[in-house]
Amino acid sequence: MSYLSKLNRSKILNINVFGFLMSLFLILTFYNLDTIKTGYLNQARYEVTDGTEYRYLYQPEVLDKVKINKILDKYGKLSLPEDRNRADVADLPALDMIIQVYGWDWTGIRDVSAKKFYQDRADIIRSAQEKAGSSREGNSNGTFAAASLSEPIRIGYAEGWKNVNSGMSQCVFIVLVLIFIVLVPIFNEDEALGVDGLVKSTKFGKRKLSRIRIINAFQLSSLLYLAAVAIYITPIFFMYGVQGADLPIQSSPQFFLSMVEVNYFEQFLINLVIGYVAISLMTGITLLISVLVTEVYTGYALLLFTIAISYAIQMSKVFFLKHYVGNFLPMQIAEFNSYYTSFESYGGISTIIAVPSIAVAVLFMLLLFLPKWINKRMRFTS
Repeated sequence: MSYLSKLNRSKILNINVFGFLMSLFLILTFYNLDTIKTGYLNQARYEVTDGTEYRYLYQPEVLDKVKINKILDKYGKLSLPEDRNRADVADLPALDMIIQVYGWDWTGIRDVSAKKFYQDRADIIRSAQEKAGSSREGNSNGTFAAASLSEPIRIGYAEGWKNVNSGMSQCVFIVLVLIFIVLVPIFNEDEALGVDGLVKSTKFGKRKLSRIRIINAFQLSSLLYLAAVAIYITPIFFMYGVQGADLPIQSSPQFFLSMVEVNYFEQFLINLVIGYVAISLMTGITLLISVLVTEVYTGYALLLFTIAISYAIQMSKVFFLKHYVGNFLPMQIAEFNSYYTSFESYGGISTIIAVPSIAVAVLFMLLLFLPKWINKRMRFTS
């Protein structure tokens, strides 16, 4: 059994092909790193070239009454947003957070207490929840309740974690495509090699081989995913460091209004788990397609069709289609940032819990019926 499993794994993805894929992924990772550095350079700030300067510009501090009023007094007379680039780089995160609460016009806004500032922030969040709930069957409490909406937020340097988490979706997307390409032929190779009749004539026929192929498919997809993530995060952490892992994600203006109360390290772990759910679901779907289609090229055509449908649904303005179909496609499951910024819910349950949980349930049902579909195909082709 172990020998057959090892042999089948090498047929699905031999060491040379695996090495080639990882080398390709490494090239793409360094391209991504160059894109990150270009993004910092495009900010047109003479103090910043590749973002590593933030390690010295961002100091650990708290967005409390002193910091809030310092920003209000210092930049209250600026004509925002036109003069935003005149602000000190070190003040930009706090400046952008205050803009999210008070907008661009700060006329008459002075001497704000931390309690008042965070209460205004909480009002904006609740308003967004109510707006989301009014168009989503009344589910307005579908996000995590933050530990304390009035607690001052710690801010500081965490560019390594920010860059890793922001690009994680692209990393998973590439792995999803690779998994589909590698696994589509898994149940068609016997017919392609002309040994289908020979395999069926053996003691156990194709039943044991089919079971091994399903196990191998998930083993290889897991290996691809973990290897790709390791390759993806290493250069970024090497360049930008791992400082700030314990800072709340709300310290980034992107997630300042998020109700998911986690730090950057926890966000990475959550993304890693949800990404694995997406990978596993794609593996299950690919196995199903491999069973249903008799031509490999038909399977690859279905891949393009799936990607096109996924993006079409997400671009659609039909809520039912996006909410109950689009959110559960593997491509969309891997859109991690939406879990922290969206106020959607499913019966009052946050998308960050509901979507992965339902996806796992769908995968379980898929694996439950997959052997029956395989047996049906065997009877059809015999």
